[in-house]
Amino acid sequence: MSNSKRTINECALVALEISIPTPGRKATKRDLQKAAPNLPPDQIATMGVFRAFEPKLTNKVMAKKREAERLLESVGVKFGRMGRLIPPDEIEHIEKELDRIGIEFRHEKSEMLANHQATKDAWPKKFPDWAEVLEQKSVSPIYLEQHTQFRYHLMQVVPAGGGGNTHETIAGLSGQLIREVVSSCKEVLEESFIGREQVGQKALNPVRAIRKKVAGLAFVSAEASVARDYLDSVLSTMPDRGKLTTAQTQQMRSALHTFADPEKLNREIEWRMTHKGVQEPDEDESDGSNTVINDLPEAESESEATSNDSSEPEETAPVIAPPQQAPKGAHVPLI
Repeated sequence: MSNSKRTINECALVALEISIPTPGRKATKRDLQKAAPNLPPDQIATMGVFRAFEPKLTNKVMAKKREAERLLESVGVKFGRMGRLIPPDEIEHIEKELDRIGIEFRHEKSEMLANHQATKDAWPKKFPDWAEVLEQKSVSPIYLEQHTQFRYHLMQVVPAGGGGNTHETIAGLSGQLIREVVSSCKEVLEESFIGREQVGQKALNPVRAIRKKVAGLAFVSAEASVARDYLDSVLSTMPDRGKLTTAQTQQMRSALHTFADPEKLNREIEWRMTHKGVQEPDEDESDGSNTVINDLPEAESESEATSNDSSEPEETAPVIAPPQQAPKGAHVPLI
């Protein structure tokens, strides 16, 4: 589907619900009496935590959690504290990948439970002076099993009643996307370009990934479209294979310096919008999830182109509905 005419309702809100126990268990004065008999009162100091099991035990399931988070970050923009909004072209791919990660997560969970059973007694023995305390604070396999879960939710954003703050969040998507672009570009700049005379395709691939994310979400505002076009204008001068020349590396580094600085990027976007004739979406077409957000046709020039409790009345809370089911491979509008 072209980016020129899209609605928020065609996108999907994806929320991860992944729980992994941590080994930390609160320490009490009694636990620490042997080592420190004169502890300060609770009003001025906390006692810290004991690691009730080997911290490495959860490493593999934690890696799967981070993989799922990176997957959504690569294509979606944060939508309040509820999850990430992803473009319609990515829904099928994201759902397939999250299903795969969920299967692998559950496999690693089974391995974790087996390892916990084998190492439960060995962990306290590594610290004989504290073995009694560690044994008291140990967790059972049932506790680990119940508190290690992988779920995700795929939804539409459909405001109900007055919508509460939903419209405000939708209006802020452009600024949130720009902030995420700034953060990602800063990371790429510092890790791959600073202090290097030449770089290869490995350094350029993250920039292409950022461009893909911005392109998928460019419909949220004219500013996002301009950011996409700016990235396109720089990437179009880069080689598809092999090392970048010194001049090309400098050109990309200069562009990343702009993208990594929010003030510089905002000035650049404003300049391009002013001098290249980019138009904002009409005000009456940008206030809700049913609104069509227009960006420039591709034929124009390259440079133009987890939740808080609420006290709101029930009728103003957003209603979230699952996307409509479609035969595999078929595209059916979500509204």
